Amino acid sequence: MRKFFCLLVLLLLFPVVRARNAVFVSKYESSSMDINTLNYYDVINDIFSNVNIIQDVEVKKNSTKWIDAYANTDMIFVISLSDEMFRVSRDIFCGNLSVVLNKTKGIVFAGDSNIFKNNDMFGCPYTSYFNLASGANNVELKNNSVKLNMSHQITSGFTINKTYNVKINDSFYPLIYPNGCTILGTVYGDPDGPGSLLAGDYPFLMIWEGIANRIAVWTMNTSELTDCTDCLGWNLFNQLLDWVSNTSDIGFKIITDKEAYYPDERIQINVKAPVDIGGITGTIYYPNNENHSLSFTGSGKERSAVYLLGKDVPSGNYNIEVVVDGLKKSKMISVSPFYLNLTINNQTEKVKVWVNVTDPSGNIVNVNLTVNITSPKGEKSNYYFENNGSVFFTYDALESGEYTVYAKAIDGYGRSDSKTKSFSFYFKANIKFIPQNITRVVQEAGNITVNVKIFNNATNNVSNTRIEKIGEIKDWIILENTSLGDIEPNESKDLTFKINVPDVEEGEYNGSLKFLFDGEEYILPITIKMEYLGILSVNPESWEGWIIKGQSKTIQFSLSNSGRREVIIKSVEVMGDLEDRISIIQKPDKIEVGMNKSLKIEIKTSDISMEGLTKRFNNELKITTGQGIHYPLASLRINVVENIREMANDLSVELEELKSNITVLKKVIDVSSLESKSNEIKTNLDRVKDSFDQGNYENAVTLYESLELEIESLKTDIERAYIEAKEMKKPNTLIIVALIVSIAVVGIILFIYRKIQSEKKYAWLYQKWKARTRYHLFK
Repeated sequence: MRKFFCLLVLLLLFPVVRARNAVFVSKYESSSMDINTLNYYDVINDIFSNVNIIQDVEVKKNSTKWIDAYANTDMIFVISLSDEMFRVSRDIFCGNLSVVLNKTKGIVFAGDSNIFKNNDMFGCPYTSYFNLASGANNVELKNNSVKLNMSHQITSGFTINKTYNVKINDSFYPLIYPNGCTILGTVYGDPDGPGSLLAGDYPFLMIWEGIANRIAVWTMNTSELTDCTDCLGWNLFNQLLDWVSNTSDIGFKIITDKEAYYPDERIQINVKAPVDIGGITGTIYYPNNENHSLSFTGSGKERSAVYLLGKDVPSGNYNIEVVVDGLKKSKMISVSPFYLNLTINNQTEKVKVWVNVTDPSGNIVNVNLTVNITSPKGEKSNYYFENNGSVFFTYDALESGEYTVYAKAIDGYGRSDSKTKSFSFYFKANIKFIPQNITRVVQEAGNITVNVKIFNNATNNVSNTRIEKIGEIKDWIILENTSLGDIEPNESKDLTFKINVPDVEEGEYNGSLKFLFDGEEYILPITIKMEYLGILSVNPESWEGWIIKGQSKTIQFSLSNSGRREVIIKSVEVMGDLEDRISIIQKPDKIEVGMNKSLKIEIKTSDISMEGLTKRFNNELKITTGQGIHYPLASLRINVVENIREMANDLSVELEELKSNITVLKKVIDVSSLESKSNEIKTNLDRVKDSFDQGNYENAVTLYESLELEIESLKTDIERAYIEAKEMKKPNTLIIVALIVSIAVVGIILFIYRKIQSEKKYAWLYQKWKARTRYHLFK
């Protein structure tokens, strides 16, 4: 009972949408058609779950293929008939087609299925089988503007915001003399050209509604719907198909005030239809085949009848049969001198059975009760209760499967009532899934592999395991097999399957795998969230370069979006050695699909502490988007270099001082090697400056460091040359003093320069020395 109640609630909350079927009748036997007919087929095929193509000759032959088709369809669409059906076999074709008029179907005649040519009328709408209209040859239409009757559900919600064009051509076939129809769409024309019929609004969309069917005539080809920017379009046609194929609204309903009656009670019978009821007859059939006519009163769309049951009528099922305008329907009721209520609860370990027998006032009636319970193997358990009208007992179910309960009550007059009910009993499995549900966020179409572990936590085997795919994504799920076999107690099985996600619109798509274990159902929910994202690319992903100490540099990155949604740039942060000296000077807020935008940063190197002439600093750019942090982080490898050009200029000053000393020594000894060495240093100093100016900082630094050593070496060589000169010639006191002073001065200058470069000390002394006239130590 609990299962039934849950199912009922689900049906009320989520009504089942019944699949609709259509039959497409034309001269073609397959979907290889002319373009106009194929366009109609495509639209119908998109709306209906199944479209059965039937060639018109099959209708003419009244073949089994045609009979099976119209017996299982909601709508028949007729278009593009062969010339034989128009001229030779029209009566046979239309006669066989008209058979469906009392089968609760919808029929649409479209396009040239209703043609007036050469003063001859063709098509079923003009025949005595349908008699929907009398035709006239519409040879001229005055304009293409559409008028709609907005009072019907087909046109309800179809707003005309402008004058729609129907692009009339020679394939437009309006009916101008419809019989007993509702005209929903008209165009302005002259039905017979110059002649007796006046120009005016003539219909292109007409509908007829009967008790057993709905019929529409639609006289436009697809070019008149789609071949111009302001054409009418498919919306009105789609709503027409929905109305014609809604078989739940076709026919009539038989409604009684109750489902079960007692003898001597009145049965209130109401008949309701969506259209006016013409002829109506009715009959009530007793269980013993006795029958009586019903007399109906009323008008319009409703009729009613009252039937009085006799005091001694037989117990059992009574059939109320009603025929309205040729359509027959029936409704079953039950009659009993007392009411037998049989209730079964199969949700507990022991099945509980209640039997109550009451009179029309609800009082318990003592009767003789017999209850039989049949097991799935056919074994019967019989229970008998004498002179008792309220019984409760429990039943031990010993096997899984379907059970049948039959209860019969007989009173002292021999009158009886009986009920039969079935219930399912299965020893419950205890199934657990890991994970308990599947949720995947997908950015692109493709295959997803899913792994699920299925545990049996029960004390008994789980057998007859089957897997069913349900929900809107059931066709996406790919299972290698639909059975897991048996699962032993406390054991598990692994299930691997794929989900082939197609290229669909963004949104949430749901489905499930339904596992059936010995009659028990377990659901594994599956959710696919299609979220198309922006795809951010950073170019370059890695930047490395040189910056002269004390200077600033601007670096530009290109941010591009190759995804299907814009990328929001929330923030850009610098992490690493120089994060306090790097500023974001230009950042885009968002990057549209397919666009590129610039990110600019500025690096400042003032007051950077350096141990040598160069130093590398490593940093990263952390870009946070609306989707999170972008990876990989863009790297920044920044090499800071001292101003080697200025330092090379200072070495050049020092070299000139040493060259002056060489010139003095030249008067005493041979200094050609010293001159050669100083000239080579001078050349390399120029190379240092050129490399630096050209941005070849590594080469400039390496060469500069070697020249510092060569300057020191040159100074040592000059000191040795002085000693050599002293040995060759008596020393001139003045020369000796001058050399000593010169060497000391050069040493002091070099010391002060280095202090200036490293600590910015003695800058005042250095500037004063630069300003004075150079003092030559040797004359």
